[in-house]
Amino acid sequence: LSTLAQNVQDAYAEYKTHEFLRQPLKQSFRLTLSLVLLLSTLFALWAALFMARRLLEPIYELARATRSVADGDYKSRLPVVHHDELGFLVGSFNDMTQRIHQARDAAALSQDQLEGQRSYLQTVLGHLSSGVLTLDDQLHIRTANDAVNALLDMDQPLENFANTHLADVARSHTTLQAFYDQLLPEFLEAGKEWSKEVRLFSDFGRRILMCHGIPLPGSVDDAMGQAIVIDDITKMVKAQRDAAWSEVARRLAHEIKNPLTPIQLSAERMAHKLKNQLHPAEQKVLERSTQTIIKQVDAMKDMVNAFRDYASAPPASYASMDLNQLINEVADLYVGIRAEVKIERQLSTDLPNLFADVSRLRQVLHNLISNAIDAIGDHSGQIQIVTDYVETGATHCAELRVRDSGVGIAEDLLEQLFEPYVTSKPKGTGLGLAIVAKIIEEHGGMVSAANLAEGGAEITIRLPDKSIMDDTLKSV
Repeated sequence: LSTLAQNVQDAYAEYKTHEFLRQPLKQSFRLTLSLVLLLSTLFALWAALFMARRLLEPIYELARATRSVADGDYKSRLPVVHHDELGFLVGSFNDMTQRIHQARDAAALSQDQLEGQRSYLQTVLGHLSSGVLTLDDQLHIRTANDAVNALLDMDQPLENFANTHLADVARSHTTLQAFYDQLLPEFLEAGKEWSKEVRLFSDFGRRILMCHGIPLPGSVDDAMGQAIVIDDITKMVKAQRDAAWSEVARRLAHEIKNPLTPIQLSAERMAHKLKNQLHPAEQKVLERSTQTIIKQVDAMKDMVNAFRDYASAPPASYASMDLNQLINEVADLYVGIRAEVKIERQLSTDLPNLFADVSRLRQVLHNLISNAIDAIGDHSGQIQIVTDYVETGATHCAELRVRDSGVGIAEDLLEQLFEPYVTSKPKGTGLGLAIVAKIIEEHGGMVSAANLAEGGAEITIRLPDKSIMDDTLKSV
């Protein structure tokens, strides 16, 4: 019994000890479990972050490479680590950047080739004597070489007006305006090849341009344009025409002059020998017939002299001269010849001296005034001689206008009026105005004719002033 009591007492004492340690043990277990839970949570969080980083790192690299491509770096390549969908995306990105890089290199090569061809073409066009002007279908300027600028007297290159309508540029450039006005009908015929001769009056005098238009093929979305090739044929036309007509005139003068003297001598001898052998009535017939022959021979001699003057004019002798003074000298010779024809002079006091051949211009004035008197005929009328100093853009020239109140010029003769052997006179040779045109062209000038609304005709001559004429003579 005592043993049992001792066991109970020991058990109770042990219980009291355990009861005393219960609370500290609970706190210890709680702390331990909390630490284990915290460490497990931190480990799990670290593991999650680590896995997420490994999972998202290719995406970050892809985003960075995408920004590099956006900045123009097409050489970016990403390593393909995984063979899943993300690896497929990275591989596709690498293929895309490689193709873009190849396409960019090909485009750069094509651009270099294009620039090289353009530079080559500009070099070739820049050294051409022919002008080349290209326009789009709306007549906006595309390209123009240096020769175009020289031929059209441009003070600045036409290429500076790229994508500008040609008409807008022409408004501030006189020579270009005349060029545009004469070619406008051809410009509007899109898709057709055309050729036209254009006559301009520039700083260098009268200029003849041969213009050839060629349609340019356009792309599917780009309408067709045209290229205009311009050649200065002034000297060629003048040389060909002078050579041809001079040869004709020389041959005609030679062939006609030979029989004229024997004919005249035979008529005079016949009149002298038969005069006293015929009745008075027959003598009158003989005298009238022989006089007719002699007058016609003299007329033919005058025509031969005109042929000779046109075919072989002496070398010009240029000197400073006063045009108004020359007009007064020549016009005074015709005053009073026909009382019913009045000669009125309106001479500008601002007219500068010209550098010209006085004898040649004297011949021009004689031809013009005598033609004006012939145009008036047997009626009363008036001849006006007007001079002025005109400025057309950069060009300064003396202008001479001879007007008459005659019958005017037939419309079908206006275009060819200054060509040799073109005349409306029954007994005219057709060389008077041709000689006028030849002399004016030798002086670097331009001559034109027009009918007046109130009746009659007007011949207009423009001669460059001394400074321009000096440059013209130096270029001959």
